[in-house]
Amino acid sequence: MNSTPNPSNNLPNELQVVDSSRSVESSRSQAKLLREYAIEVVRVLTSRNYIAYFAGGCVRDEIMGETPSDYDVATNATPEQVQQIFGKQRSLMIGDAFGVVCVHQRRSGQSLQVEVATFRSDGSYIDGRRPDSVVFTSPELDAQRRDFTINGVFYDPIIEKTIDFVQGQEDIASRIIRAIGDPFHRFAEDRLRLLRAVRFTSRFGFSLDQATWQAICAMADRIVEVSPERIATEMRKMLSFRSGRRQAVELLHQSGLLRAILHEAAAVLDRSDAIRLQSLSRIERLPTNNWIVALVALLWDDLQSNKIEAASFSNTIKDRWRLSNEEELEFRFVVTAQQWLLRTDNAPWSQVQPLLLSPHIESAICLTDLLLNESESDESAVKLAIDHLRKTLSQEIAIWNPAPLIDGRLLIELKVPIGPEYAKLIRLGRVAQLDGLIHNDQDARQWLQTTLTNKLPLVPDDSDID
Repeated sequence: MNSTPNPSNNLPNELQVVDSSRSVESSRSQAKLLREYAIEVVRVLTSRNYIAYFAGGCVRDEIMGETPSDYDVATNATPEQVQQIFGKQRSLMIGDAFGVVCVHQRRSGQSLQVEVATFRSDGSYIDGRRPDSVVFTSPELDAQRRDFTINGVFYDPIIEKTIDFVQGQEDIASRIIRAIGDPFHRFAEDRLRLLRAVRFTSRFGFSLDQATWQAICAMADRIVEVSPERIATEMRKMLSFRSGRRQAVELLHQSGLLRAILHEAAAVLDRSDAIRLQSLSRIERLPTNNWIVALVALLWDDLQSNKIEAASFSNTIKDRWRLSNEEELEFRFVVTAQQWLLRTDNAPWSQVQPLLLSPHIESAICLTDLLLNESESDESAVKLAIDHLRKTLSQEIAIWNPAPLIDGRLLIELKVPIGPEYAKLIRLGRVAQLDGLIHNDQDARQWLQTTLTNKLPLVPDDSDID
């Protein structure tokens, strides 16, 4: 790379450690505050002679020694009774047809909320997502309608007692994901549970109960009946979890779910054992939680060989999963940036520097690092260049992205006739500046005079990457 700026010192390690410690401490403090608030919600309900328990994922996480990100409370109080107890200003009906009320309050500068759901038994699921009716019922029947045993356990935080009607504690101890009751019935109620089973298994490093696994394989093709947005949400979560994403993809592939929702990835894994193992190893070693980078890494074998065309596929997957414009742009950028990053040791700075302005440059560099590490050839020069890019990014942006020395005002001052060549001159001038041919205003004027006098061809710069 030519004419790159000199790196400056990074933030001292001591300050980085302090900043990280403060962040962790703040997170712990917020988690403690939320739990205390959830206990208070339970206490208020029980003081009115209602049953109230922690329910679902928060119970599972605490049994496993993890810190829940949110708390749900299950009660025999109806939604109207919950709202009457906490008042309309502190409670919001978010699913009154299903008995769910959000109880919220602001404390110590934190916005706290707990979802309070009435114990219920569901009617038939005619749309494969939501029941057509619900009946408010007992804790035991409420547990029976939930998805997996690990999510069907209740906990009374007042007397510190676990209430388990589905042997969820046993399955947590045995590290097993098991559907509650008949797995075919559970998955028919909500086909998204097919993906949720895989996500929970991979997230916790558990095994799938045999009957549950057989039902997943038998019903895999029905996952397409789920809305694209819900499928995308599950895939984001699975591919974002570094330590579990390989197991997730393997289970998706073996069950047939991957072919149903991402047949392009299934085709890569089906091509040969060598490609399958390399692709799985690649997403396993990827040192980022970024799900878009993981998706690119999974498809890389076909992306780099152009069996999958990046721009076309980014549009396809955006439409298929209803992704945001930003997610589509990130996918395309991470793929196309590789053509420069993988040869950044000898590429002109004017072609590499614009990449650093992208908000997704770290994602692209992360994949480049991974691809270089799995290459059998000597790529030491490229690795040094990538390290240099990282150091460059740690500097003030004005150092490596200086203000243009050639702009419209200078062209007007030099009486250059206004016309279509303005944009080309400005663009070529920027290239010359970045590549070290122009250092100051005097150089800029001289470059312009030479270019205009000699009538050098004004070739548009086509190196921009979306």
